[in-house]
Order: sequence, then structure tokens, then C-alpha cells
Amino acid sequence: MQSELNYPKVLFISNTPFSAINNNGKTYVSLLKGWPETRIAQLYFNESEIPDFTFCNTYYRLTDKQILKGLLNNKKKYCGNSIHFLSPVIQKTTATPKIKPMKDNFGLLFFRDILWGTGIWKTAALKAWLDAFNPEVIFFVGGASGFSYKIANWVQDSCHIPLLIYFTDDYYLNPRISGFIKFVQYYFNTKPAIEKMITRASGHFVIGELMARDYGLQFGKLFIPIMNSVDFEEDEILEKRVNRDNKIFKLAYIGGLHLNRWKGLLNLGEILNEICAAEEINCCLDIYSTDHLTDELQVQLNTSPLFFKGPLNQQQVKLTLKEYDALVHVESDNPDLRRATKYSVSTKIPEYLASKTPIIAFGPNEIASIRIIKDNGIGLVITDLDTHTEKCTKVLNFIKDESMRGKFSELGFRYANENFSNAAMRNKVLHKIQAVFNDFKIQV
Repeated sequence: MQSELNYPKVLFISNTPFSAINNNGKTYVSLLKGWPETRIAQLYFNESEIPDFTFCNTYYRLTDKQILKGLLNNKKKYCGNSIHFLSPVIQKTTATPKIKPMKDNFGLLFFRDILWGTGIWKTAALKAWLDAFNPEVIFFVGGASGFSYKIANWVQDSCHIPLLIYFTDDYYLNPRISGFIKFVQYYFNTKPAIEKMITRASGHFVIGELMARDYGLQFGKLFIPIMNSVDFEEDEILEKRVNRDNKIFKLAYIGGLHLNRWKGLLNLGEILNEICAAEEINCCLDIYSTDHLTDELQVQLNTSPLFFKGPLNQQQVKLTLKEYDALVHVESDNPDLRRATKYSVSTKIPEYLASKTPIIAFGPNEIASIRIIKDNGIGLVITDLDTHTEKCTKVLNFIKDESMRGKFSELGFRYANENFSNAAMRNKVLHKIQAVFNDFKIQV
């Protein structure tokens, strides 16, 4: 076991805080799990998420509302605050925004970058918080808005420490450019901010192999793939799957419905309905998500064979994964979203595979979340390259062929164990952070 001093003091900067329930927050926790609590802190920009105080106790929050309030009142005191376990901010429950058919918030992103560009967030309180923690390395999660890069740059210059960057999505190679506002926001803010950060960063992480390859070719640097990982030492992962009612074939989708994934579920539901009617098969697709639905979507996602079940906590997820004959992952076929999600690998895929439950991946052929299943032969893959008849045939054969599902289960579990082990992923991150920190000490 490593001494606490072998863990550099890491300042984690991201939009979403460490979390036990939010997918991104859970991924961040998995990367640094086991890090000494006194040697990790987080600066985050989210208004509604509740930080995980069992993992980290040192938080500082900056939000859009705080910045706007500070500007309107001409008082920097409103801009940011440290968050403690007993802070009133974490005691109120905030509503989850409703999922709507399509949202383009480019104007909002543009306004947000202008708002933060005022620099009013550079307060004495933030500087005092940084000095009190005295970080040695910055781990920055890059996003779609340029403002967070400017904050990370300022913190790095203020603290005179090295920085590592992590892209959990592609914000560079396939930007969603639709309209003048987005053009200006991307080419005059986000794009140069990303390029500057990649140049000055001492370490580079991305969400998957495909993204690591293409970003490496683009920037001539080593990009290390890391993503949500699974602790294979936990007993529940190794338990046998539970016995289920074989009179009905049960499928489940667990995750967000944004990025038009709800449309993919509707399309798969139509295929299942067609098969059930033609073959006299009983099946259902249960949908678990923390997202709140509009009234229209509530009806659509509660029309047989689809059943919206609402949210699950992490412990419930582990148990629920084993209750189904198959687990579903979907991606949108919308051309704009296909480009935006090309390099994204869903955080749920490692958990799906580790449950030893076979997977159906349903979406465009080129997207990383689909390709990881297809290229490694670890699940049934249905893409836009299949005709409607071929899609129905594939699903029908999958439902009828228990040996096929068993093969996918075993191969998927083996792949997850080899590639998504929590310990291996953490060691990869730890060793890179240590190397960057040690190189920096030598240079100074």
C-alpha cells in the first residue's frame, strides 16, 4: 500500500461534482477511489448536483446564478462558495429538468461564456480556498463551453502547478455547428480554448480507444483512454444471476434519455411489438432513468412493450441488472447527434458487461458505444446498416437462442474484467498523475 505522500494533492475541476448517483460524477469517483481524503479537492460549476461527501470533503462551487447575481449587484461576494456537509445548499432537493424532444442551447452557451468572461469569479475567497488546500496537480475535465478552460488556466497560473486534462466527450473533431451563434461560440471561444489547453497540459485522457487514436493523430500527443470502471472485488458482481420468470422475455434500459436516446427506445419498442405479434412472444422493455419526462414522453415510454420505471440508486442498479434477460443500450440516429456522440462511450456499458447479462446495442454503426460492442463481439449489435427485416430477425434470433445470449454474457464479462477493472483504471490514472508531478518537481 502506498504512503499518503505518494498521492499528490489533486484539485479536480469539472462541471459536475463527485457523486454516488450521477453518471459523470460516479466516473470521477471511480478514477480516484482510494485517494486520501485530505489530498483531494474539487472546484465545480453545477447548480443542482449534490456532492458526495463520503468521497471528498473539500469543495468550492461557482455557478451561473452566482456570477449573474454578482454582476447585477456589483459585488464579488456572491460569486462562489465553499461547500460543507452541513451547508444549506445541499439540504434542498432540486428538480431534474424535463427531457424534451430536442434542445439547442447554443445561445445560452454563448451568453454563459460572455458572463464568465467578465472574470468576476476571481475572488479573494476562491484564492483563499486554493491557498488553504494548496494543490499540487490539477485534473481538469474539459467541456463544451470555453469558460471552464479559462478558469482552469487561471487556477494553474495562480498555483504554478501542472495540469492534466480529461475529455469525456468530443468537443473538437465533430462540433455541432448550426447557426451563427454556435459558429461564433465554437470558433472564437471553445475551439481555441481546447487547443490552448491541450498544448499546455502535461497529461491527456479521453473516454475511449477511438477517441484516443483520433485525438492523438490530430494533436501529435499521447491520449490515454479511461472510462467508468467496475470493482470486480465486490461480491455482487460475482454472484450468479437471479432466476427469472421464463414466460416473458424481459429487457431493461438504465440511463439518461437525453441526446434523443428516448427515440431509439421507441424504435426498438416498435421492433419488439412486431416480433411479439408475429411470433406470439411476450416481452417487455423496462426503462429506468432519473430524467423527468414531459407528459407526451410519459405516454410514449409507457406504451407496451415499454414501461417507464423511474430512477434507481446505485445499489438498486447492481441488483436490477441481474433481473433481466437482456440489457439495452441505444444511441440516436439524428445526423447532428451522431457527429456529437461519435467518440462517446456510455458509462453504463462496463456495468452492463460486468453483470453477465447479454447486451443489445442499438444505434448508428460509427458511434463508439456501438463499436465497442460490435468490434469485440460482446453483444448483439443492430445498426443503421441493417434493414428493418434484418433488425427484426436479429432480435428474434437473440430472444430464441439462449446459447447465443450465454456466449455474449461470458465474452462480455471477460472483456469488462480485462478492460474496465477499477483497480487497473485507478492505477493508470495514479501513475500518470505521479509521473506528471515528479517531472514538474524536477523542472522547477
